[in-house]
Amino acid sequence: MHMAVTHRLTLAMERMPKIYRFPGEHGPTTNYLAVVGPETAWPGRATVTGDEVKDGKSNTILIVENQGAGIHWMEPRDLSFADMDFTIGSPQGLSSKYVDPAVVMMDGRIRRFEKRLPADVFRAMLTINGGECLVDDEAAGWHLLPDGRQRPIRVP
Repeated sequence: MHMAVTHRLTLAMERMPKIYRFPGEHGPTTNYLAVVGPETAWPGRATVTGDEVKDGKSNTILIVENQGAGIHWMEPRDLSFADMDFTIGSPQGLSSKYVDPAVVMMDGRIRRFEKRLPADVFRAMLTINGGECLVDDEAAGWHLLPDGRQRPIRVP
């Protein structure tokens, strides 16, 4: 009986749902992560309500793309706000196989971030009540992404 349970668990670990990885990618490594920490939408065991998001749901990141952290889809781990790199394109932060990595905001919109986006702006968008004044502007390096499947892939 123990071997049967172990076998089923092994099969589950190898069969990651496609929703957890970039389209066309294979393997058990997830490409979509939360950023956890007391200042973020994912503070730990507690849940954040919409009323606690003082910076606005359209200015607050819920999920980031990542290519490089190597986190198994069943691993109970995400990116740590305290330890991550806020440089756009870093494998220890927001990174992607696409030219511009994307994030999901708390209002459900998807935004792409250009590499020129300053690290302090990215950091501010991960907090729920930092009080930063953010300008939603293409000149700032972040844009609404109507369809994430239509992005150019980054060439190494």
